Amino acid sequence: MKRLCFILIILCLLGLESKAQKILTNSVTHTPVGGALVMDSEGHLLGITKEDGMLTDEMLSVGKIDVVHSAFEPVEFQVNGGAEENLEMTPIVSSVSVRGKDKPKADYVKLRGWQRNYQFENKNLTFITEGVVEYFIPINGKGKIKYRTEGLRQLMAKGMTKSYDVTKVNLFARQPLVAKDKKVVSKTADATVWKIMKAGQPFGIQYDMPRGNHSLIEIPDAIAGDTFKFKFFVVKFKFNYISVGQMFTPYREDGKYTMGDLSLSHTFYSVNSSVKKKEVVYNYVEDFYTVEAEYLTKDEAKRQMKIKNSKEPVELLPNVPALSKALMRAKHDFVPSK
Repeated sequence: MKRLCFILIILCLLGLESKAQKILTNSVTHTPVGGALVMDSEGHLLGITKEDGMLTDEMLSVGKIDVVHSAFEPVEFQVNGGAEENLEMTPIVSSVSVRGKDKPKADYVKLRGWQRNYQFENKNLTFITEGVVEYFIPINGKGKIKYRTEGLRQLMAKGMTKSYDVTKVNLFARQPLVAKDKKVVSKTADATVWKIMKAGQPFGIQYDMPRGNHSLIEIPDAIAGDTFKFKFFVVKFKFNYISVGQMFTPYREDGKYTMGDLSLSHTFYSVNSSVKKKEVVYNYVEDFYTVEAEYLTKDEAKRQMKIKNSKEPVELLPNVPALSKALMRAKHDFVPSK
């Protein structure tokens, strides 16, 4: 009987070890990384981390994972094994060239950067759009944001049709995220980490990085468990999850940022679509990396907006992370989306 109890105890301990926590963490602040996409080595989506940065059992079951977060360098981890550990991600270096900020009659700010949007259908990568985009944003916040493109490439998996492609050029950010209710989590010479609160509950996180010359705001779950449903003709849609983030450069101690300071915009959302009991899960990613900001008068903006889109191929812009290895594998046989 004693021997049986001993064996059962050992088995329980082994079971606990196999489910030991593995958490994605920021290598500078040593805080959890929420809103990170986790894929297997072939680019199949396994999920997205919540505010605690913890990997789920499904993420831990595949051996090697590929992790993508627009504010960090993409990285691969070997996760099989029972040891508890923190998996560190390295923040990207943000550098934005600014021109014309002192212009007295500026009406627009033009953000030039790299757009990277991609779409999963039931965990499989189906569409990807990449290229240079210039956004013309009214400084007064009124009017539409317009854009022009250079070398934009739209690719899709074989067998797909363009009608299912939603990876259109879009800047989700319309104004800077402002965290009014926040509490200090930690403070060092390198960073101050804030917990953003909403209705008394944790809602997001803000990293103020004076030495890195930027501030990053992340809302890993913007709808906080509240699903949003609507119907379009016979198709039913349900938003399950929305994650948003913005990075601002340079760092400002007073926290008063404008769209001209936006160096990174990130959005992820998960949507269920159902028709006659057939359900499909769509996951979308929209990332924009700013490399240049220019303040323009109304006439200057009009002239630049009239420049035709260029289809000439373009190289990846400086300080923009390369596509992850798993996403490269997933799109290796994609064809142009027409």
